[in-house]
Amino acid sequence: MEEKKNRVRKIIYRDSIILLAGILYAVFVRLTGLAVPCIFRTLTGWQCPGCGITRACLSLLKGEIQTSFSYNPFLYIAGPCIIYLIVRGDLNYIKGDAYRLGSADTVLIYILIMAALIFGVVRNL
Repeated sequence: MEEKKNRVRKIIYRDSIILLAGILYAVFVRLTGLAVPCIFRTLTGWQCPGCGITRACLSLLKGEIQTSFSYNPFLYIAGPCIIYLIVRGDLNYIKGDAYRLGSADTVLIYILIMAALIFGVVRNL
């Protein structure tokens, strides 16, 4: 039982650090207007599947859902799927299993990768 509590603490600690980093980055971007540029877009001039995620998240924080969606609609498909995969992995970890995902989860990952590639091509047509 103590081992499970330690695993939960580790997950909470990890997620707290990620959340704090996200909040600090959002505050930094809002105050300075400076964001990390997309290397792919800088080199090619094309938008990658992740382009616009920072602006989408900042718009979401302001409650501007339509604006957020316009910056990166793929986020609304991939985001919940990625959260599901992380939570599933965390639950396995808490139970004492490795961060192993099932075959359906692996298929979901492949589908997300293919969808990201298709989205990346289509958004640049």
